[in-house]
Amino acid sequence: NVNDTDAPGTIESTLKAIKDYLLVRVGQELRIDAVGVTQKGNDSAAFIALAAKAAQMTGKPLILRSENVQALADASAAVKGSHSVICAPTPAAAKELVAAAKDNQHALAVTSPDLDQLAALADAIKKSGFNDLILQFQTHSLAEQFQTSTIARRAALRDSFKPMGYPTVRFIDD
Repeated sequence: NVNDTDAPGTIESTLKAIKDYLLVRVGQELRIDAVGVTQKGNDSAAFIALAAKAAQMTGKPLILRSENVQALADASAAVKGSHSVICAPTPAAAKELVAAAKDNQHALAVTSPDLDQLAALADAIKKSGFNDLILQFQTHSLAEQFQTSTIARRAALRDSFKPMGYPTVRFIDD
């Protein structure tokens, strides 16, 4: 992950390390598959420029995170076609970002305060014609994340409840 508030030298070295990372384990080559780009400052232009730079330097999909919906939409346009993930900060933002995700060929991570609302949101977005979704549960601990993930997976598999059948994402922020 790189933040728009990181020092330029730190950003450069982190992106280079991500691009060049290779770990050989039991004959398999393991590489980093995606780069997190987070807006922590107030400068949307810096966030958009960082997203473009990260995509250009690494050639990997991005995971775009911001509380600013317009900055997310603009950053997604700046990296169009990279098959990145736009992380909507709220359910209302998710509805606004569907068009940006669809137009720029990205996935959309959606979140909601509870599973019922998250299922309804995922179902509504799917019915609108967009199906490239990722679920982000709002949990406060890894134990709660495990429990919520288990409930969602059981609903998807045992009960064929399609809105809970999407992949999930979890961020561990420092």
